[in-house]
Amino acid sequence: MASVPNGPLAAAIALHQQGQLEQARQGYGAILARDPHSAAAHHYLGLLEHQRGNPGPALEHLQTAVQSEAAEPFYWVNLGNLLKDLQRPQEAEAAYQRALAQEPGDALALYNLGHLYQLYGRWSEAAASFGQATAAQANFVLAWQKLAAMELRANRRDQALAAAERAMALAPDDAASWFHLADAQGRFARWPESIQALERCLALQPQFAEAWNNLGLARKNQGDLAGAAAALKTALELAPPSDPANASLAAETCSNLAQVELDGHQLQAAQQWSGRALALDPQNAQVQFTKGNVLNALGQYELAASALRRALELQSDFPEALNNLGNILLNLRRHSESIATFERAISQRSDYAEALANLANAQREASFPDLAEKALLEAIRINPEFAAAHSNLGNAYFDQGEVDLALESYHRGIDLGQDDRDFVPNYLFALNYSPSASDAHLAAEARRLAQAKFDALGSGALALAPAPIGARRLRLGYVSPDFWMHPVARFLLPVLEHHDQSQFEIFAYSSRYLKDGFTSEIAKHIEHWRDVHPLDDASLADLIRADGIDLLIDLTMYARDCRPGLFARKPAPVQITYLAYVGTTGLAAMDYRITDAVLDPPEGGPLPFSEQPLRLPRCWWSFAVPPPMVPIPAVVPPPSLVSGVVSFGSLNNFVKVNEGLRELWAQLVASVPGSRLLLHIKETRARLGLLEFFAERGVSSDRISLIGYQNGPDYMATYGQIDIALDTSPFAGGTTSFDALWMGLPLVTLAGERSSSRGGASILTSLGRPDWIARSPEQYIAIAQRLAADPQALATIRSGLRAKLQASPLMDNAGFTRELEALYRQAWDKRSGAA
Repeated sequence: MASVPNGPLAAAIALHQQGQLEQARQGYGAILARDPHSAAAHHYLGLLEHQRGNPGPALEHLQTAVQSEAAEPFYWVNLGNLLKDLQRPQEAEAAYQRALAQEPGDALALYNLGHLYQLYGRWSEAAASFGQATAAQANFVLAWQKLAAMELRANRRDQALAAAERAMALAPDDAASWFHLADAQGRFARWPESIQALERCLALQPQFAEAWNNLGLARKNQGDLAGAAAALKTALELAPPSDPANASLAAETCSNLAQVELDGHQLQAAQQWSGRALALDPQNAQVQFTKGNVLNALGQYELAASALRRALELQSDFPEALNNLGNILLNLRRHSESIATFERAISQRSDYAEALANLANAQREASFPDLAEKALLEAIRINPEFAAAHSNLGNAYFDQGEVDLALESYHRGIDLGQDDRDFVPNYLFALNYSPSASDAHLAAEARRLAQAKFDALGSGALALAPAPIGARRLRLGYVSPDFWMHPVARFLLPVLEHHDQSQFEIFAYSSRYLKDGFTSEIAKHIEHWRDVHPLDDASLADLIRADGIDLLIDLTMYARDCRPGLFARKPAPVQITYLAYVGTTGLAAMDYRITDAVLDPPEGGPLPFSEQPLRLPRCWWSFAVPPPMVPIPAVVPPPSLVSGVVSFGSLNNFVKVNEGLRELWAQLVASVPGSRLLLHIKETRARLGLLEFFAERGVSSDRISLIGYQNGPDYMATYGQIDIALDTSPFAGGTTSFDALWMGLPLVTLAGERSSSRGGASILTSLGRPDWIARSPEQYIAIAQRLAADPQALATIRSGLRAKLQASPLMDNAGFTRELEALYRQAWDKRSGAA
């Protein structure tokens, strides 16, 4: 127990406490003149010199005090405080530990030790010290408040909330108690409660700049961007950047204002606020974090990654920075680095649902959808209302061929989403793969959701009247995220190569960062290239209007990185969807869809789709051999000539291989003695289920070959292992069908009721091989059996099919382009009244 001062020492302490520091110093000096070894006088004089900003004398007196046998534990605490201020953390820690060795339950020593750990980013140790302080002194409000803050830093939100609630119960009239409670509630995304707590805090202490800053963040997370900006600007008024003491808080507030502007898609303003933050405190991790986010929004991904890495150098325990860095690496297709970065974020905060969801995205991109499923289920366990996680879980199921489960998850994401426009495309795209969906159902769902989520975006836009053409060329704008080695780009390139540029002025709006050698091939044929991936839909619509586009061509529909919000705004007088897949957008603003007479026979009656059909007289795809950057192997003889065993195969995306199709293929393989089946499927647990499915139907696993991801040359060479290509239904192949034909394989297709099931029929009709088109499952098996029964005929087909393809309308790229241009002109004339 500490001794109670008396006599001259008590008098000097009283003067000290009254702020009469010079008189107190004289009193302590007088005591030391009489007794140079007085530990108490040395201690209090050292404390006084510390207060007066004289660290040298302060240190001398405090060190003398603690060397005495009469030294009290709190002498060591005050020596530790001085050493802490002198930035000598190891000595400070040792001093606090000496105090605790003398009095293990010293709450003040534990509190100050925790504060030391806090200053040096040792969050878990700080939390442990503050926790011990509250155990030693249950009503220690400051320790409870610090404990709440450190538990958050250590990413233990449950413990943080409990500590904050305890502090608030002990001191409900202390603004800091409400501040820490709001901080903990924010970690649970309980934004209304967090805002209410911050408002209580500010009612108690209106000049609390940091609370205004946090109120701005809470409002931002609630979507109240105007309220957020107002609160953050109040924080800046209360802690003006002109005062050097405010530099760190002001810098973070400017960073937060940059984040608000990012949320509002105001990139220039975001850059300005980020620049102010950097000027104030470039060594602040939060400031570098925001710089990275702004650069990311601008599409400057490498620079953004560098800024986020700098933030992590300044603060290694920064899961949000790791999460955002992981997303950038994913955009750059650096999958292994991305996965490792997300895993680091999760190791720092095990309940980080957003990082788990992003980890799943990276795992999907790296062809591990079953691992993605696991991560997403954990994210949903942490936050059952996490709309994006439900939608992304749909993606993981989709990649494993579980279309029904995918549709359920997409529905859940749409139902939960505050702004669920991002989740609608996933659902509508996947619906095309459902074997039970009819064209009428696909059209009805697309129209229902487009009407609910997108059509209103065009309500404020003025209808664009067709600009007079006169002597000028018609302006075509192609919008796509896929101007790289992608099926859409492969089919578009021969069109671009043969466009009549005396009649058409060509614009391309590239809405994804990814580029490769194929991008350069495409760009050679584009008169006006626009990199627009950083632009939101509204800004891109403004750019397209400024370019004066006459016909805007959508090349994505609802596939990845689609832009339904752009086309809903109707930035061009005529809008046409083409090439992504056989389907419909459902958008009121989409005027036409390119199709052909096989996909949508004119004699079939009115179509259910919202767009008007523009029918090509030939197949709607125009095929060309990829540029030399993709080596194409030579055609080889059918493998059955060597093995004596016929191999059927499909290298289509496995999600197209629905259960009914598996049943059909099992019947086929079982009916051809010794035959084999080769399929493309990612290396997931779905493989085992697939093998079990065939085994139950009499086709053993040794007759099935499963191929995972392959690069372009290996993929093309795999066709050399197949005798007969099997098309999928009701979502027929496109690129894979052409590739199979180019490698000499006959293609068996099943044309059904849906337009999308007739893609193979369209190709084979233009190729002059209607005998490979089945109209029923029975015909499909019969055609495949007939081909399998004649190996010499397969060899003849193999050797001559490439030449036949080259001589067919399918590779008459110039003629195809003239017919496509005629449809463009027809659509324009109808809109302009010239027809």
